[in-house]
Amino acid sequence: MGNVNVQSLLMDIVKNVSPIIVEKSKDPSYKRIMKSGKGDVTRGIDWVAEGAIIDRIKAEGLRALVITEERGVVKVNDGEPDYLFIVDPIDGSLNFVLDVPFYSISIATAKFKNNLTLSDVEAGIIHHVNTGVTYYAEKGKGAFINGEPASFDSSVLDKPVASIYIEPTVEQRVLTGLAELYRRLNGFKIRSLGAASLEITMAALGKLLFFLDVRNRLRLYDIAAAYVMAKELNSIILAMDGYNIDDVPINEQPRVSLLVTRSREVAELLKQFLQH
Repeated sequence: MGNVNVQSLLMDIVKNVSPIIVEKSKDPSYKRIMKSGKGDVTRGIDWVAEGAIIDRIKAEGLRALVITEERGVVKVNDGEPDYLFIVDPIDGSLNFVLDVPFYSISIATAKFKNNLTLSDVEAGIIHHVNTGVTYYAEKGKGAFINGEPASFDSSVLDKPVASIYIEPTVEQRVLTGLAELYRRLNGFKIRSLGAASLEITMAALGKLLFFLDVRNRLRLYDIAAAYVMAKELNSIILAMDGYNIDDVPINEQPRVSLLVTRSREVAELLKQFLQH
């Protein structure tokens, strides 16, 4: 990523923004909805955390475009941009509101060019605010947890755990596929934890047998940083909407359904039922 130490920058951002989120969690006013649209809402905490992230990027002196959940596309500093940042200031904001301690700061970055796709994203950071655990991955350099090579010992689980997001309107073929997978694997536990960036990372590590969201609602902010984690951990990450996940166009900011797993058996079986 050129002469900028992206890892240091991203680590610095989450180190400075995380305490702001923790502090504001004690103030009910930051949990209130400021605006809503297209199925999403903006709360005070989203706006404040996002502003703090943009300010840190600006202070670094980088010429950049920042794709943000709340503000849209923000140009930072004058001149042609050298970098692109994809920012979710608090992934899991409903958990924040409900005092459920499972939400993250998620930031991905790439060198700027026209017609960027997810495959151009070069680094991503997901910071679990409540535990202080930081997941970082950089293209070709690996994935790390608090600076150490990322790994997970699945033998600590008594039964596989899956994260599944569906709605009552889901097509029958999806339920059929899940039922068949459940039968073949002799069952698995199900959780929906409310912060896609963290759950995708957990699936990429093998903490979750798979992460599946078939609501066609995941956005770049939710997945961009975790996408780099999954790639660097050699996990399977598949879009379910006719996209090749690597080719998802960043400028179009589409919504996708997603499957992430380390199990080829899971991926092959679910693909039969989930891809049109």
